[in-house]
Amino acid sequence: MINGNLLFAGLIASAACRWAESISESIYQVTIVPTGEQFACPADQSILTAAHSADILISYSCRGGQCGACMGKVHQGEIAYPNGQPDAISEAQTQQGYALFCSAFALSDLSIELIDPMRLGS
Repeated sequence: MINGNLLFAGLIASAACRWAESISESIYQVTIVPTGEQFACPADQSILTAAHSADILISYSCRGGQCGACMGKVHQGEIAYPNGQPDAISEAQTQQGYALFCSAFALSDLSIELIDPMRLGS
């Protein structure tokens, strides 16, 4: 049996490698559900940075993966954390599709949901 933590770490490392390979000139389309708003997300920018460049507001505070204010859900597509798994998101949350958009980079076109941080606790 493969250790769950080892498997999870391997998946994160694999996604980071795919991100590094895709960074050349890739630009991905991000669609926000349920509003249908869309913005372009260059592979070398975090989802948060790209959204703000397109005048789409995503809640944030620290911009470093420490607070969780920018947490949302990825419904479709693939992301990577090039600097490693942020502290403010658990493995269980990541496996359920949650992401910290300040630290997450797109590896493909995405469909995401913005979540009010106050709603996560309820």
